[in-house]
This record gives sequence, C-alpha cells and structure tokens, in this order.
Amino acid sequence: MTEHSLQTLAEELRKHFSDQLPEMLTTLRELVDLESFSFEGAHVDAVGAWVAQWLDDAGFQARKLERLPSEDPLMKGLGHVVTARSHPREQGSGIAVIAHMDTVFPGGTLEKRPFRIEGDFAYGPGVADMKGGITIALYVARFLKEKGLLRIPLTLLFSPEEELCSPEVYPLFKRELADAKAVFSVEPGFSGGGVTVERFGCGDLRLYVTGKASHAARDYRSGASATLELAKQMLRIDRFVKADEGIIVNTGKMQGGESSCTVAGHAESEVFISFKTLEDGRRLLSDLRETVAEAQTPGTKCRLQGDIGLYPMYETEGTKRLFSMAAQAGECIGSPLYANRTNGSSDAGYCSTMLGIPTLCSMGPEGTGLHSEAEQLDITTIVPRAVILALSILQAQEL
Repeated sequence: MTEHSLQTLAEELRKHFSDQLPEMLTTLRELVDLESFSFEGAHVDAVGAWVAQWLDDAGFQARKLERLPSEDPLMKGLGHVVTARSHPREQGSGIAVIAHMDTVFPGGTLEKRPFRIEGDFAYGPGVADMKGGITIALYVARFLKEKGLLRIPLTLLFSPEEELCSPEVYPLFKRELADAKAVFSVEPGFSGGGVTVERFGCGDLRLYVTGKASHAARDYRSGASATLELAKQMLRIDRFVKADEGIIVNTGKMQGGESSCTVAGHAESEVFISFKTLEDGRRLLSDLRETVAEAQTPGTKCRLQGDIGLYPMYETEGTKRLFSMAAQAGECIGSPLYANRTNGSSDAGYCSTMLGIPTLCSMGPEGTGLHSEAEQLDITTIVPRAVILALSILQAQEL
C-alpha cells in the first residue's frame, strides 16, 4: 500500500469505527456479562457460541473445535477453541488474529463488580483481558470482509484456556494456523501506545504428594505426612528462583490432609514458573522434576505434572516488520506506538517461537489493573486500536 492510500483508508476507518463506537461498547458489555472463568468450561463455551454466531452473521465460516483427549483430570470440562475464516479452508489461514475467551475471575464476580463506564474507562471482570480485544477483532474482521479488502484469507482463533497457560490447545493452533503469513494477538495494549514484541514464557505445574494416613496421637510413627513432604519440597524448589535473571518459581496454592489429628496421606500444590528463554524454561523444568523425585520424608512419593505452557516470544525480523507496519498505521491517525517488552506471557509466543510465524502482540485496546479488582479499559483507545489493527492486517497481506 502506498503512503497516500494508507492515509486515505486510515481516515475512512477512523470515521467508521467512531460511528460504530456506541455499538462496540454494547458488544463489550455483552461479552463482559458472559462470565468465562477458565475452569468453568460451559461459561467459556457460551462466549464461544456468542462469538461464532456474531461472525457467522458477518459472513465468516465459524466452528467449534473438538478438544483433544486428555489424561489430566483438571482439564476435564474446559471450554473449546472457536475459529472463523473469511475464505474456504482450502485457501489457507492467510492472516490470523488470536484472542482468548477465558478470564481469571470465577463465576459470581460480575454480581459484585458489574460492567460500568465511568468517564473514559470501562470496568468489569475481564473487560481488558481480554473482552476488549475480542470486541475490536470482531468489528475489524466484519469491516474488512464487508468492504472486500481481504485479498487473502483472514482467520480468527479464540482460545478457551490461555489463563491456564494453554496446556492442551496448541496442537489445534498448529493445525489451524501453521501456514499463516502473520499473527496479531489482541491482548490488551500497554498504556501510551505499547504493543509487545518480546515476552517471557511460563507454565502451570501441579505437585502431587502421596503419603500414608494414620492417627496422629495413637499411631504417628506408622504414618508418612504428605503435607510435611510438600512443605519441604516447596523450600527446595524455591532455591531455583533467580528473579534478576527472569526465572520465577512460585507455589501459589496448596492443600492436603483430612484433619489436624490425622497424618496427611495426600497433598498437592499449584506451581507457576516463568522464564525469559525457552532454554531456561526447559532447564528449569528438568531441574524441578529431578528435585521432587527425591522425597525427603520416608514413606512419601512426589509427582510433578505439567509442562511449559505459554512460550517466550522473541523480537524476530518478522516481528520487527509487523511492528513497523503497525507503527506506520498509528502515525496515520496520530496514535504513535512503541515496542514493549514484558515479563508477561501469551499465546503469541507459541505462534512466533514454535510455529515460526511473524507475530505482534498487545494489539487490543489499552488496559491496566489486569487480573485485579482495579482492571479497567481505556475506551478512548478502542477506535485507534481498531484502525491500527485493520491497517496492519491489510499491510501484512503483502508479506
């Protein structure tokens, strides 16, 4: 696209999305009102059904993908991936836009903190991370389809479990997106125009400990305390934390035992890991598995389940090209962007690092206070971010 045609289209897009803003805010409210905690798969699927119907009505071919078989009991009952394509499947993926439908807020949060708009900000569970991103993805896709601007396919993919570090959906990502020319993730943008070119990786692990239950007073010595072993292992794995190098190991949740007068026969904990490079992540995971294999309490056994979930994202030449396109789009409407590097993780890392697709993240409206009661979305950024996403997709068609 020439600079002149880009500028002309930018003005058309800005007017269009400005006119659409009231409708977009209504859509945002409807999405926030559909609570979608990761572990409440039926609720996540309700968002998926809503999104699929919206895109079907816009002329896309939307469908729900079947989940892959799982041996992990915690994965039972999770939601499903939803995809939508502007062109027949045999024409390939073209340009892809990815988002996730799940949030970190359990059902019932909305009753305490309903959607509201105060001044320039919208509030509510998941409003920024990432119902705002889904909203602009829908409206950008519809505009490009209706105007006949898609010379190659546009594929949208919505994950049900990104907040769980996407433990089981990546084979579906690979199947649906492997031939994509570029990927744009509509994770929330960073304040002041930040889009992400580099991210850390992470994983959610579960440490299971089995012991032997016994009466704590009458038969203490015949028991083997799983909770005691869990405590010892927590201290052991904490030694791998190297915060200055970006390596984090955090035991965020633990439970076990039956009562205070019973030697605990079982215990478990949820462990989060974060790392800067894939090599760091693989080495850390190997070290953790080797460590917990050596039980410290006689009569107990430990098992570490889980793997790397969200992969790190590096600033590749492809990422730089996409950022240049997005930055040029921002300049057309007076909304400058900057290249952001963050410790946070997203599905963009898998697309970039494992599939080798040029990827740009945090293309959604700007938000702050993510994963907290203070989460908010700057609604003044909805229109410019929609314009930038649309123009970036159009430029990426020329890759």
